[in-house]
Amino acid sequence: MPFIDVVLDLAADTRLPSTPIHTGALLAQYADEETALVGVDEEGRSLADPRNVAIHLGAGASTVTRAFATLEQFGYIEWTRSWRSGPHDRPGAIRIIRRSSAL
Repeated sequence: MPFIDVVLDLAADTRLPSTPIHTGALLAQYADEETALVGVDEEGRSLADPRNVAIHLGAGASTVTRAFATLEQFGYIEWTRSWRSGPHDRPGAIRIIRRSSAL
């Protein structure tokens, strides 16, 4: 896994409860090595959508949304939220932030 350093930082960060750690580890598995953008799962579902991550983790979508916000707050991800407004749909995006340590 190309983002193992990020996963290890997540696991070592005592500020994080388990759901953000599990969420970050799942996102890291599906991130592109060159762009660090999180892609889709095996079924073609976007993992920038909290509902799809919730399916993988067996958690609620609101719990995963909070996990995304926590990971963004602590500098592990850059999260562009999706929105739908009439005919305008903008898909969300997540980029893993790679650095030597997020602590």
